[in-house]
Amino acid sequence: MNQKEIAITVSDDVVRVDVSGLGFDITTVAALFSALTKAGVCIDLLCLAPRGNKPDSLIFSVDSQNFSKVLKAVAQFKNNTALRISVQGGYSKITLTGINLPEETGTTAACFNALSQAGAESVLVSASGTTLSVLVQTEALDRTLACFENRFCQEI
Repeated sequence: MNQKEIAITVSDDVVRVDVSGLGFDITTVAALFSALTKAGVCIDLLCLAPRGNKPDSLIFSVDSQNFSKVLKAVAQFKNNTALRISVQGGYSKITLTGINLPEETGTTAACFNALSQAGAESVLVSASGTTLSVLVQTEALDRTLACFENRFCQEI
């Protein structure tokens, strides 16, 4: 990667939602997102991991201002004892804008090397052609941000 203009933005106070369990299938995913939509909750980062032909786990993030809305929306799923839903605060999202994933090698390695150097466990990574976002615990934000700035805002 060459030196270039890469913007780094931070969103504090992000909520992480994890959904998994034996009662988890695509119909449940559809019902869950319908309930969140009805509650007026916007989804940010999203990762749906399949195992075979059915989803195995779902992790997504929302703005912390929607915490109570998320709790109300997922309450209707409490009767499904085979389904596990966890809603946790205390996360921050770091977004890099100005990268070019399809045409540059090393961006993903630089991201995970920066996370490793910071000692931060990322619970969610989302990427498109020109942006890369990671969700980290807020307590690791400052050191993770410093490592990202070192890796992405200087010549690599």
